[in-house]
Amino acid sequence: MELSLVSAKASPRAAAAAVSSSPLLPSATRSRPRGRRFRCVAAASKGEEVFGGRKELTGVQPLVEALPPAGRAVLELAVVAAAAAGGYSLGTRYGGTRTTAVAGAAVLGAATLAGAAAVNSVVPGVAAVGLHNYVAGSDDPTALEASEVAAIASKYGVSTQDAAFKSELCDLYAR
Repeated sequence: MELSLVSAKASPRAAAAAVSSSPLLPSATRSRPRGRRFRCVAAASKGEEVFGGRKELTGVQPLVEALPPAGRAVLELAVVAAAAAGGYSLGTRYGGTRTTAVAGAAVLGAATLAGAAAVNSVVPGVAAVGLHNYVAGSDDPTALEASEVAAIASKYGVSTQDAAFKSELCDLYAR
């Protein structure tokens, strides 16, 4: 607060500035800058207003979304087969016997199969995000039909009774 040079009291200008900038007073008592004020409003669909914006996919989720269920299964089998072949080759090279070659194939094949299972565990969550994004992007979310929900579930190869998918559906209806 500004003090006047003549007395120890606060100057009227400093007091007015303190009052006008107080966050506790209603905005009508605070001075506002003169001039034109513009307000930017982003146009949002009705679904975004109710359900929030689109959810983003992370990690392997974009890959899962891009591949259909059959393509995902073929890719996973090809990767497991390649890993098993690589394990067989490594076992032959470093072990020198057929037993170590088969053991190497089994170890790398099992590790890759575990990775494929981890990727498959992400699928219901990706389907739930797909459902959320579909509803959030809809102009009229109340017009959502069971056939649309079933189509989204079949796109990802999950059941509508899956826990993550059902949880997202319940969350959407709770809003």
